[in-house]
Amino acid sequence: MRAMEFTLPREGGLSDDADDPGGVTNHGISLRWLRSLGQLEGDVDGDGDVDADDIRGLTPEQATALYHRHFWLRPGLQSLPQGIAICQFDAGVNCGLTRAVRILQEALCGMGQSVAVDGIFGGKTFSAVMSLCRLPYGEPRLATAMCLGRIRFYVDLAASPKRAKYLRGWVSRATDLASLVG
Repeated sequence: MRAMEFTLPREGGLSDDADDPGGVTNHGISLRWLRSLGQLEGDVDGDGDVDADDIRGLTPEQATALYHRHFWLRPGLQSLPQGIAICQFDAGVNCGLTRAVRILQEALCGMGQSVAVDGIFGGKTFSAVMSLCRLPYGEPRLATAMCLGRIRFYVDLAASPKRAKYLRGWVSRATDLASLVG
């Protein structure tokens, strides 16, 4: 899956950065997010709880399965044009699903589509994406606009001194993605 090939290497391995609000992270899966899945799905090591040991033991294959289920299938990205789906997937993983949809909706509005910027990927947002992508160069233009929207979001995040250190990597990721799909 092309989206996973782009995203997973950029999420990195085991990290326990005190400035990361998600806590200990492995392959981009944070302890905070894993706990939000509950014990049934979050207890990766099968010891009866969801803790840092689950993150430390998380394999790339387990991370891939979680990403596929929660960030590809659940939002229905398989129904989108490939370039837009890849952008949406990577934004969901890196920025959160709701923020990723808001970035998409802002890009759509900037390209003349009338959608609410509410973070909900409903029928109007889907129709606007499909309508725009039927136009000549619509898909690469929308994908590029989505990546630029992410950069604006990252610049705002980097206003916090604890997050400023991540800005270069975030911007690099968005520009690499724009090159891939734009």
